[in-house]
Amino acid sequence: MKAQRVEKLVVSLAVVLVGSGLVGFVALQILPGGAALVFRLLLLLVCGVLLVLVWRWWPAASGTIGAVGFTLLAIGLCFYWLESYPLKHGQFDAWANWNLKGKLFSLSFLQSRPFSIYVGQFSHQGYPLLHPTSLAALAVALGKWSERIPAICAALYYVGTGLLVLLATQRLHIAARLVLLVGCLLLPPLVRLFAIQYADGPLAFSLALAVYLISRPESDRLPVLAGIACLFLPMMYKNEGLFLSMAMIPWAIITISRDNPKIKRAAVVVGATAMVLALSFAMVGKIVSGSGDEYGITFPLILDRISSSFRYYVLLENLVRFHLIGAAGLPFVLLAIMIRDVRFRWAGLGLLLGFGTYHGILLIAHEDINWHCVTAYDRITFHIYPAMLVLAGRLVPVEDNP
Repeated sequence: MKAQRVEKLVVSLAVVLVGSGLVGFVALQILPGGAALVFRLLLLLVCGVLLVLVWRWWPAASGTIGAVGFTLLAIGLCFYWLESYPLKHGQFDAWANWNLKGKLFSLSFLQSRPFSIYVGQFSHQGYPLLHPTSLAALAVALGKWSERIPAICAALYYVGTGLLVLLATQRLHIAARLVLLVGCLLLPPLVRLFAIQYADGPLAFSLALAVYLISRPESDRLPVLAGIACLFLPMMYKNEGLFLSMAMIPWAIITISRDNPKIKRAAVVVGATAMVLALSFAMVGKIVSGSGDEYGITFPLILDRISSSFRYYVLLENLVRFHLIGAAGLPFVLLAIMIRDVRFRWAGLGLLLGFGTYHGILLIAHEDINWHCVTAYDRITFHIYPAMLVLAGRLVPVEDNP
């Protein structure tokens, strides 16, 4: 199949999943409960215009996707089904946070239930709302809430991420390509990241999509600017995504200013806007101070935790176990190569900075650090994993492609 069609399919998938969430986020601010018809019209207008833009004016992409890639994707879907079947409603945090909020958001429009009566019952009220509003928007579009909506969306994020890696690696030799594809589609922890229906899956997809569009060999204006805009999305899915957004936006601006000076000014404007929006949402949502107030984190407590040698030992133990011994170490081998390649130096450093900041957050975590590492270390690692694989597919210069 031609790469252009697959690329349009992935971008269209992002338009529906992400665009519906953004429309839902705005609708919650400006529309009264029960305005389902207005919500549907707004959703149809925004997503319809974007889909027409993609299918009529999206620039061509070169190459084809062979049978090997689609075969691996089919096998990956089998793995995904086996992993997700016992988790039809996701793990606890999924149905206690994102899925619950998505359901209540949708009912506030479909059944005119005032959403405000539920807010005080939410755990983790500071969690970003893009994923729940996406679920709610799709439910409103369908006319009813179904527990299958989060499960279907999670599967679509997995498929979209797999297709991105298929597209990014099409120019590599078959052996290297198989290693990266197996690492994306069949690695159990990554498959599980999507199957549990947490917002970590959408975060990983949005970051991989942004990196794919910005590093696209054709360097066309529309995909590149869309990629920069997508760097705003990680922090709209999870609070820790703010660090990835802040780390990766400078890379995008530097890369485009160097490789595509014709759109340098537009790239700076879009990148600066994305950064300002990310910081604004962080300040309005009180991401840092709010979490601190909620869990009783004070400055003396932070000093006590960062001076604890035991906490450093636990982090180092997980780093060695998960990255140097486990299969998850593959992207960090690639990262070393990327940092040596001037084209991806800033991208590699940006991902490293974001991931390093995650460790800083774990260091001052409110819960027992062993518990945090057991429950979260794999997820925060796989936030950047698909983006790493996408960049790895770009390591071979276009003129040297097999």
